[in-house]
Amino acid sequence: IIGKTGFMLFLICNTQPSNYSLISQTRVINVTPSRDCFTEFFLQHFLSFEKNRLQEDQRKFALEIYDQHRSSTELEGEILQSLTSSKKELLTDIMTIKRLLNLKKHHSESLENLELAQNSESNILKSRETYRPLALRAAAIYRVSILMANINPIYRWSLKQFLPVFETSLKQSDRTTITVLLEQLMTAACLTYNKGLFPEDKALFTLITFLEIEDSFGRVGPGEIEYIIAPISDVTAKALPQPTGPSPPKKKVFEWMLDEQWINIQVLIHHCTWFSEVFEKMGKEGSEGKWRQIFESENPDLLPLPDNLDQRITRVQKLMFVRAIRQNRLLVAGMKYAVELLGKKILSENSLDLSNILKIHSNRYPIIMLYKEETENPKYLISELAYKRQQEIISLYVGKSGDAERVMCEKVVSKALQSGQWVHLHAVHNCAQILLNLLVNITSAKVVNSRFRLWLSCEASAVLPQTVLQSCFKICTESPSPVFGHYQFLKDGIIRGLNWLTPDHVTAVKRADWVPLLVNICLVHNVLQLRGKISPNGWNYKWSSVDLCEAIKIAIKEFVETVQMTPNGSPAPPKNYCFIPLRYYLAEVVYGAQVSDAADKQLIHAIIDVYINNAALKKGNEMAKGKWKIPAACYHPQTKPNILNLVMAALENNPPPEGYDICLMQALPEANVDQQYFLFKTSKVYNIEQKEIVAEAPVTISTPMKSSAHLNSATTKSRDKSPIPARPLKDVDLVDTSNILLQRLPKGWSKEYITERVRKLGGIGSFTYFIMNELKTMQKVLDEIKRTLIAIKTSADNPAIVSDDVISVASDLLNHKVPAYWIQLAGSLNPTHHTTLSWVGDLVQRCSHLERAIMQGKDKIPCMWVSIFFYPDGLLGNVIQDTIANSDKPPNMFEELAIQTEITHRDKDHIRESPSDGVYLYGVYLYGTGWERSVNERFRGQILDLPPKATYTSLPVIHITAAHKTTDKTQCLYKAPVYRDRNMKEKPTMSLDVYNENIHLSKWMLHGVCASLR
Repeated sequence: IIGKTGFMLFLICNTQPSNYSLISQTRVINVTPSRDCFTEFFLQHFLSFEKNRLQEDQRKFALEIYDQHRSSTELEGEILQSLTSSKKELLTDIMTIKRLLNLKKHHSESLENLELAQNSESNILKSRETYRPLALRAAAIYRVSILMANINPIYRWSLKQFLPVFETSLKQSDRTTITVLLEQLMTAACLTYNKGLFPEDKALFTLITFLEIEDSFGRVGPGEIEYIIAPISDVTAKALPQPTGPSPPKKKVFEWMLDEQWINIQVLIHHCTWFSEVFEKMGKEGSEGKWRQIFESENPDLLPLPDNLDQRITRVQKLMFVRAIRQNRLLVAGMKYAVELLGKKILSENSLDLSNILKIHSNRYPIIMLYKEETENPKYLISELAYKRQQEIISLYVGKSGDAERVMCEKVVSKALQSGQWVHLHAVHNCAQILLNLLVNITSAKVVNSRFRLWLSCEASAVLPQTVLQSCFKICTESPSPVFGHYQFLKDGIIRGLNWLTPDHVTAVKRADWVPLLVNICLVHNVLQLRGKISPNGWNYKWSSVDLCEAIKIAIKEFVETVQMTPNGSPAPPKNYCFIPLRYYLAEVVYGAQVSDAADKQLIHAIIDVYINNAALKKGNEMAKGKWKIPAACYHPQTKPNILNLVMAALENNPPPEGYDICLMQALPEANVDQQYFLFKTSKVYNIEQKEIVAEAPVTISTPMKSSAHLNSATTKSRDKSPIPARPLKDVDLVDTSNILLQRLPKGWSKEYITERVRKLGGIGSFTYFIMNELKTMQKVLDEIKRTLIAIKTSADNPAIVSDDVISVASDLLNHKVPAYWIQLAGSLNPTHHTTLSWVGDLVQRCSHLERAIMQGKDKIPCMWVSIFFYPDGLLGNVIQDTIANSDKPPNMFEELAIQTEITHRDKDHIRESPSDGVYLYGVYLYGTGWERSVNERFRGQILDLPPKATYTSLPVIHITAAHKTTDKTQCLYKAPVYRDRNMKEKPTMSLDVYNENIHLSKWMLHGVCASLR
């Protein structure tokens, strides 16, 4: 471009330019405003808004004074006329005197209001800085939307979207104090923004809002947010204040600290003066016991810190301490501190009441309804609102036809602009290019009917134009789901379920316990989903709001009072209500339709039986071991259409407990698996890498000396993820690693060796055939592991093109991980160790057990280690075959036999001989219950509740036999499913007979009792 002197061309874009040829010829300037810039903007906008409001008040008061002057003139004329036309004296005319007094009073009030408005306008300009906290709060909230866009671009707000919320909160507040303005703005902004968030990101939004507002107060120091995300990363070490004193001791001072706690605490000691001073006194003056109690507690955020440390540090610093000693409490502690700062309303579940959105959102901009799996939710919500408002609506499904879809949609929208209809375009992600045209047509239209609305629904993963996202109001219609990060899911799920109900649903049945039944159906709907998340053998079934609506329809159909007529024409007596048909429909038709596992279907029946019965619906009935009751508002003597609002308000004040009790389970220790995902998202928000620095393990009395056998993957020198072609030092590390692992791997077995051993055992039988298949599978695994290690050695000496699996193995070995390729080879029964050497050691033990089996045969092995087999089902089939072979009955009795199990009282070391029938197995782990190993014969062998903090129980030897199928008439025998691995994704390998006299099997079913081989 050639122009005259002084010519300049500015190109504006909302993303970083990716065209390097353009970047090389231009100057890129980042003009993203800071929080201070936004603060000034919102402060000026508030003053302008208030000035306009006060000027409007002045005009109103001036008009009132003018009207009063006119009224006084008219009144004066009437008085003069009455005095001249009659002999009545003015002092005795009561009505005239009253009118004069009222006129004088209103005139005085108008003058005072006018003077007050004039003074307020001048005062508000003089006290400009008084309202800076309000602008600072608005800037912090708006910055949260910018940060949340790092997770999902649809979370970004434009100023055009945020300002109506800001102004609406100002209009609705009484402006008595600045605190009232802050609370009103916080409530309006958070509730509005939450409507566009998906369930898994709501807790993250709350935590980021808490951190940003604390930062706006100046209560977040350098590096503190980085420490919360990654305590021992190099980014954190650079961001925290640089230490001036001596380095912290490398040796762990207190043996009761965990290694992970000590590593995290070292960073606080080294960089944070507020904690280094506390650490110096930790072992003195008898405070060590108090600190030890906090470090060993499962809930350290609920305990007060010694020496009044709570009063001397900020909430963010408390969160840093919780992150250091108990990572799995980070989110819970963050929510607790957020509620302390912002109030409980920030955690309130947003009802999908679209009426309020229509009040604050202009009809010249569409409303986008986002969904992931529940595609029918937007259509239901929009049609329900249109029905309430008696509004005509046109629904169109947008396909992928291109121009044809664009022309049709533009035609329908143009017609609706004039006639005032609602238009709903479903699945607009199929043809996203039409959105810009529609937006331009609507915004540029000269006349728009006030009743017109354009609704858009699309998938959340769809890539929509930024201009549309920055102009439209976004609503997430996905029902609450028990994903990690969704705080108080059960409360939100019940409230969302009640929001689906209409007044017709509430008044359909005249029973006193009808509203409690609706609440419990919503409770069951969400408990089933929550149980699948927290249960050890949790399922992956997904139930949507459509299933909940179907359950409500079935309940109405079952209990609605219809007048039945007898053949002679007289009304039939009312039928007796029974919950058995309803429970059957819910368990089999609604929630059991997609369930294929018999044990899961039994569990669904048991849960529904607990919550859908007469006793569960009685007023005052306690649930979750006395921790919660159905809200008393449900038992109103007269069922009113608005009773659901009272119930939802009661749920907000007294939510049901989140956890194992409400799911009828026994408590289990919390896991950190999902916490890592939460930290990953938080690091993405702040663009902080979670790459950890190399931290030395804490030195303790029991720490062995460093040697090649102690090292994980035989090396700890490098953390780089680069593949094979790397620096020479890495090559040496990989070669040493490969040599050590090759020396430890077993040699395996040749075909000739296996054939010879089978011949000495008497030829091929059912057991020898089973062992031969196991040996062949194990040999394939060993050969492939050796191949990858040899390829790594060869490529280090002579670089060449290697396969992807070899590169993957090399990368995992360098990063101290068990190679994922080896884990895939080992299958579902791979060893569950965290280091490569221990993983290989477990593989060696499995090979030695298989070697013993092929050497001695089944009869000379007292007890089998069932966890080592790739195909344990083959061993069970072998038991059935031996039973048939030893039986006098004909061989067609295979289908009449079933595997039976008996949990013995002996460990594997106490078994000296194999059983006469069946086989002894060990290596089975029981979840959801415990096993009594007492020497007292009265209690020995009974199943009981798990002790605190226990996850599973290692069972003693199990005797496996085959016998004829029988029916348990006592209902005390529970067949616990036994899965191959802890993930429990495959079908059960067998069932374990769990029996306890006089205890119904439903107890163990609800506890989620199951077992696994690993």
